[in-house]
Amino acid sequence: MRAICGKAARSFETLGATVAEAHPDLTGAKKAFFTLRNLERVLTQAKLVEEHEAALTPTLVHYVRHGMALIAKEIGKAESVRGSIYRNVVAFFKEFDVLITPTVVAPPFAADMLHLMEMEGHKFEDYFEYLALTYVTTLIACPVISVPCDFTKGGLPVGLQIVGLPRGEMSLLSAAAAFEALHGLD
Repeated sequence: MRAICGKAARSFETLGATVAEAHPDLTGAKKAFFTLRNLERVLTQAKLVEEHEAALTPTLVHYVRHGMALIAKEIGKAESVRGSIYRNVVAFFKEFDVLITPTVVAPPFAADMLHLMEMEGHKFEDYFEYLALTYVTTLIACPVISVPCDFTKGGLPVGLQIVGLPRGEMSLLSAAAAFEALHGLD
């Protein structure tokens, strides 16, 4: 994934862009996301759990119950962290036009595998964790697009995630279109 997406990102240089390895400070994003995700589940699914718990997956029930146990201090901290990350991202986009990452950290896994829970010796605490590059963008209110960029040696598709500055859809879509045209994907 690193090699494929790194090569894809560097291909922007052929379009005249300067490519640098940099990223905004995302400190606290994981905990903030999980807190806010569980809060959202309470807001949208608590009634369903209360009325039909036995018919639902244990995973859904677990996260709704976890969200119900949140206290105002935890929710407030998550929103504060989200605001800090947003400010860091805005500062990042004063220097850079787009942020480019793999869409996810791993190629598609076997269809009979419910969740990816470990990668390169790192055990994920939550089934959502391998989606960190994707879920962190939900915290920052930026437009995002995922474009196909290549295939693994095993023939599995790899996506490149391009993130634009807040309300920067035009430049984001222009970057994505230029990438697709360069790689014959238009």
